Amino acid sequence: MEEGKRDKGLLPWRALMRFGMGVLRLPPDTFWALSLPELAVILAPFAGPTERPDRARLHELMRQFPDQMDKEKRDG
Repeated sequence: MEEGKRDKGLLPWRALMRFGMGVLRLPPDTFWALSLPELAVILAPFAGPTERPDRARLHELMRQFPDQMDKEKRDG
């Protein structure tokens, strides 16, 4: 695959491989032996904090970006 092309799969494997084997210096056999939950646990500290929106923010987002299905229910 050319460097400029994007992976078409569900996971960004090239980025995960670069991080796992490059940054973390995991040997390839160790990297490929990891399960997805194990990989998620390893990557979590590098992802930064994630905050859940409070109820007011959730309602604000729901007003800004209504589900198509909800709009259809209101209209039809």
